[in-house]
Amino acid sequence: TFVSSYRFGGYAIERARQKARLAPRIRHLSEEQMHKAGAITAVDPDHPIFDGVALRPDPSFGADIPVVYRELDSVPLDSEGRLDRTLYKAPLEPHVIATGLTLYGQAPRTTGVVVEAPVRNGHVLHMGSIGWARGVWQGNADVKRIVINAYRYCRSKAAAA
Repeated sequence: TFVSSYRFGGYAIERARQKARLAPRIRHLSEEQMHKAGAITAVDPDHPIFDGVALRPDPSFGADIPVVYRELDSVPLDSEGRLDRTLYKAPLEPHVIATGLTLYGQAPRTTGVVVEAPVRNGHVLHMGSIGWARGVWQGNADVKRIVINAYRYCRSKAAAA
């Protein structure tokens, strides 16, 4: 609700598979594509939240958890991967850290799932998915590392303010 919104993210592909009214919208995706849709793709793999995490060469992370899980809050991207200003009217300039494939409206669409932005006198780091909590609960070392890195990153931003 601070930088990202469900209205841009919609459903994770995994969740859409489970809903009879949504499943036809993703029927054209292969099993492999549906599995990979549980991952985020780092568009800023050098961001501090990824310190100490071995991203895949593509550079994706988290398909087996899945990190992109249930309902997503994200920012809309255009076909070039830039913020889609025809849909995103907020006077903010969020930095997209990672993207994910979501069911947005009638079709799957890549959206900015992990984003950050300066907001008024603060800084928001938005992780976009409850899949992170699922990964922590499962004891996934990389998810725990990213969550701790995100916490430390936010603390460093607060200390600098």
